[in-house]
Amino acid sequence: MPLAATLAFIVGGLFFAEPMRDKKYVTMMDPFQEKYGNGLTGLLSVVPLMSEIIWVTSTLISLGVTMSVILDLSYAVCIWISAAVAVTYTLLGGLYSVAYTDVIQLSLIFVTSVKYI
Repeated sequence: MPLAATLAFIVGGLFFAEPMRDKKYVTMMDPFQEKYGNGLTGLLSVVPLMSEIIWVTSTLISLGVTMSVILDLSYAVCIWISAAVAVTYTLLGGLYSVAYTDVIQLSLIFVTSVKYI
């Protein structure tokens, strides 16, 4: 799965980033909306929405487990703390803070996953 995602990002960056910037698209769904209209674009948006919900959930669970081991707090409390930190970063710092938060979260997930492999 990580290899497929990496390949998708590389191909997307090499072939689609410049044409989309030239046309001043804001989201990845803008070309679909332009070609197929609002109805089909809304339907096509369901899959990315569901995958994002699963991704955020798995990230928060991973962070909650990590924090509960390190801080010796309840699992649920650690998930709430992780969510509060992510929401605070997003509200205060915008897109850059989201990117930095993701880097930190993925680093922590990687470090803690290596311990159990």
